[in-house]
Amino acid sequence: ELFEKAVEADAEHAHAWQAWGVLEIKAGNYAVARTLLECGLKNCMGHAALWQALAGMEARLGNVAEARKLYRVGMERCTRNVGL
Repeated sequence: ELFEKAVEADAEHAHAWQAWGVLEIKAGNYAVARTLLECGLKNCMGHAALWQALAGMEARLGNVAEARKLYRVGMERCTRNVGL
């Protein structure tokens, strides 16, 4: 509920999208997490942690090609981030 209020108040609050998505990943709600992280990326494409969270989840789910694509696009969008 708090995360929802945060992103409603500021759709560009990248940390809120990322934290909410990671919370859903940890709860095993992968479809919800995917939706949240994708929404975060639509609003904050330059936030490396969103790309990393989504790509990492896809890799853990066995969607290796999708994970590679996400890491590649994330590196293109976040050229100053060495974490990707």
